[in-house]
Amino acid sequence: SLLSLLYHNTTKLGIALKQSSPTYEASITPAKDLAAHIDALASCACSIDGGKHGRALTREIRWAAEEVVGALASLLRLYMDNAETTVVDDTSAGSTSYLARTGAVHEAVDRARGVARSNREAVRKRWEIVLGGVNDCEREVEDVAEEGREERDDEAERTGDVTDTDDEDAD
Repeated sequence: SLLSLLYHNTTKLGIALKQSSPTYEASITPAKDLAAHIDALASCACSIDGGKHGRALTREIRWAAEEVVGALASLLRLYMDNAETTVVDDTSAGSTSYLARTGAVHEAVDRARGVARSNREAVRKRWEIVLGGVNDCEREVEDVAEEGREERDDEAERTGDVTDTDDEDAD
């Protein structure tokens, strides 16, 4: 529910601070709520005991919270940096930045909603990530080895020294 509040208050703030016609008074409440909810998210993420609930789960929750807070910080910096600029229409590049950063917050919140529910699930997710990298490396090595075999075969054909490479590989 805390993530939903962050999501919705980010949207409300974006509407209130619409670049073509910002309504600063309307932005006060969502901004205050965001401040409170960011603080609550950070407190919750930091209060989870890794010894009790597992270090993998604790790390995953902290990473998710850091991603959400980082995306919010980036969006809020953009609002602050552009607070004194002149009002332009919504088709400007600046408006696109606001939308992109608001979208980044929404995506971070959505990813945080998918955080593991147990340490076992968190460990499984980390192993899948690691094994995915290992599988990618294995495919790369196989591709390089195949390219090497093809180059050796091509060189052998050009020099007339054709041997059965399958027999060599079987030995």
